[in-house]
Amino acid sequence: DMTYGAEGFARDGVENGATIKFDIELLKLAPVLPDAEASAFRIVDTAPNTGSMIFCGMPVRAHVTVWDVGGKKLFSSKDAKSPVEFTTGKSEVFLGLELGVIGMPPRAQRMLVVPPAFQKTMNGNAAAVDFKLPMSQTVLVDVEALLPEPEKKL
Repeated sequence: DMTYGAEGFARDGVENGATIKFDIELLKLAPVLPDAEASAFRIVDTAPNTGSMIFCGMPVRAHVTVWDVGGKKLFSSKDAKSPVEFTTGKSEVFLGLELGVIGMPPRAQRMLVVPPAFQKTMNGNAAAVDFKLPMSQTVLVDVEALLPEPEKKL
């Protein structure tokens, strides 16, 4: 359902719903970071994983570390020993984090380059988690998606 033929993307010589194997040669794994004044939001997968992905409207548990461009740690859920929890699409965290986790499978890791324009919530309301971001400069955000917490039995 995610191959050629899905959603009307037909491909000559490929049967609708066929299993496709791609051989990919990784030539370089060294993403170039934009300079501190860059204004583009970036997502860099640092530890990809496979599995079901996070989509809009789904609950998220993740470890989040925020750095300024000089390397100073501004926030770390790992240091606090408490993952960040929010639901995508509900404007509970800053936009860069919300957009950055969409498409991540559990146990994957990403680095986000988040310029000031992406450091507010989608709806402009107060964030559920106060990250104390320096609104005038780009920040780097390390995200590690975690498995959902198991339901507690009563």
